[in-house]
Amino acid sequence: MSQSVSGEYGRPHGWFRRSQLLRQAESPCHYIASGVRRRVRTDPIARASRLRQQLTYVTLFIASCVLVGSVAAVVYNFLDGAFTLRFLLKVATVGAIAGSVFGYYLRELRAAEADPET
Repeated sequence: MSQSVSGEYGRPHGWFRRSQLLRQAESPCHYIASGVRRRVRTDPIARASRLRQQLTYVTLFIASCVLVGSVAAVVYNFLDGAFTLRFLLKVATVGAIAGSVFGYYLRELRAAEADPET
């Protein structure tokens, strides 16, 4: 193994194992999600499904709770004096992911409401 991925005694570092694990776990999920997305685009009945709409609302609620929690954590740590760059980057990452999920599902919901036949 190269020096960059092998640690002491030739064993891989934790980041390398985690990245490979996430890559292998994400592949089937991505394949299934792309099939569902393709079916929803072509089948208007699947897009107007009541279960799909309810899950969209639940996802929007969870994403908004994460965003509110991130802002609350920033304010709390700022007032407590524990406001570091590392913490700010963590909160920014969580906020960016939750914000993109929120934006994506909100756009999908508005598109479904604007054009209910597709």
